[in-house]
Amino acid sequence: MKSKLKLRVGKTRKLIKNLKHKISSNYQSIKNPPEEKEEQKLAYSLVDLGWDLEKINFEDFQEYDSFFLEKTCVIKQKPLSNAEKYLISFFLKEIQELPFENLESKLTPIFSEFCVEKNIILDTEQRDYLITVIINELFGFGPLSILLNSKEIEEIAVNGTGEHNPVCVYIINKGWYNTNFYFNSESYLKEMINKMARNVGRRITLSSPILTASLKDGSRLNAIIKPVVNSEVSLTIRKFRYRPLTPIDLIKNNTISLDLIVFLALAMQSEINVLIAGNTGSGKTTLLNSLFSFVPLDERIIITEETPEINIPHTHKVALKVNSEQKITMSDLIKTTLRMRPDRVIVGEIRTKEEVEAYIDTILAGQGKGSYATFHGLSVQETVSRLKNLGLNNQDLNALDLIILQKRWTSIKDGQKIEKRRVFEIAEIIDSNVNILYQYDPKTNFWDKVNDSKKVKDKIEIVFGKRYSELYNNLKEYFEFLITNETLNLDEFSKMFNSYLLK
Repeated sequence: MKSKLKLRVGKTRKLIKNLKHKISSNYQSIKNPPEEKEEQKLAYSLVDLGWDLEKINFEDFQEYDSFFLEKTCVIKQKPLSNAEKYLISFFLKEIQELPFENLESKLTPIFSEFCVEKNIILDTEQRDYLITVIINELFGFGPLSILLNSKEIEEIAVNGTGEHNPVCVYIINKGWYNTNFYFNSESYLKEMINKMARNVGRRITLSSPILTASLKDGSRLNAIIKPVVNSEVSLTIRKFRYRPLTPIDLIKNNTISLDLIVFLALAMQSEINVLIAGNTGSGKTTLLNSLFSFVPLDERIIITEETPEINIPHTHKVALKVNSEQKITMSDLIKTTLRMRPDRVIVGEIRTKEEVEAYIDTILAGQGKGSYATFHGLSVQETVSRLKNLGLNNQDLNALDLIILQKRWTSIKDGQKIEKRRVFEIAEIIDSNVNILYQYDPKTNFWDKVNDSKKVKDKIEIVFGKRYSELYNNLKEYFEFLITNETLNLDEFSKMFNSYLLK
């Protein structure tokens, strides 16, 4: 009994001794706190926003929407100091609980008040600059927002993270440029991609490593992550053209000649089916948008696309979109148009055997006044061969009236690379054979008339009830007047053209 009591007393004394030691240790730590480690003092220098800017000398730059130096596109954004990165990161964490609605309009006073509370002194220029960066982080896509707003940039590509993988941009008529901007966080880049795709309710994940979507402005987004790609993340954005090019723009850009435009304008007013072929990035959709300015504005247009790109001036239009999650394919959309009583049907792009069959079915069903599509091909003959390989027979080939070939290539002159886009061939299909009407000669930079039109010319004369030569000469004279006139947008051009024809 005594031994048990002695044991309990011993345990109690030991417990009290340990408690006294703990209290004493805590008191000493409060009285004499441990000296802060050097790494902790410099913790702010390790803050990473997910992107960074390469340091570049800004002297002697030629200014566009961005700056260009040799083969580098330098965006208009100052590199952030470590302290500024820390401040932005700290502020973004502080406001993450605030209501998002109307936050952008209140951001300046909120940020100013935050700096006062934290005893941070900023001059007006630095404050405004940091607020711009914060707005892009919260409501945009970081420095990508600057590239997306540039009129000079046609395409944006991200090939991984790190300073050795700068974001690349494709400059109109110039080619690919590296930028001084790069992502340094794979997780940040993935979050940015998912933020971009939020508009269509999609996400990129390990189970869905390929994502295709469109931004609110219509720009096309394609993102791929491992294990489908070797780098951490691949991102490509093809920017949407806010101001579609008019036929006059195409003539002035030397994409097409006046004679070809006059012929196509009369053809588009007639009941014909058109396929625009070409290589990637050649401007097939741009040409299709432009040609639709010749179509009467009161007609009903049904558009089927995988990614929205068609931008036409008509108000009576319905745009249908592929939905892979719901397993709604392009073929499904094309078949749906049969029950929508269209005057014209536009198919964004046909690639597969099923899509080619569905497109031809709309033509054979007598869909309004014509069906239109884009397709990959390097020549008219090669386009016809590819269509046949995808199951198109000679009889159904006759359903096509015109094939327009658009090409993109790089020309080197005086040591300079020049990006060129041209309508290369225009051909009509007669008795399952190709009749080349016009052909571009790269050596002379002119379009040669190869053969007279038979099939399309007859259709034009039936619609207008006049000889083709008379229609052609009158319209050519009108276009020559428009070329010298002030710049028109697509809506204005379409109204002027259609009012001219209805006189």
